Amino acid sequence: MGFADAAWVSLAHGNERRQRATTEDDVWEILAQHAALDDPLRHLPVGERPG
Repeated sequence: MGFADAAWVSLAHGNERRQRATTEDDVWEILAQHAALDDPLRHLPVGERPG
């Protein structure tokens, strides 16, 4: 899921005026930040989660 989110953000918010190309380290940093995200609904008991 992290790669899909990174690709979506890149397509939605990228531009052709970047100073440099994306490196492998950039991708790893994006994936690490994605993995560190916390979903507050995950902490609710199963019966109290929406949808």
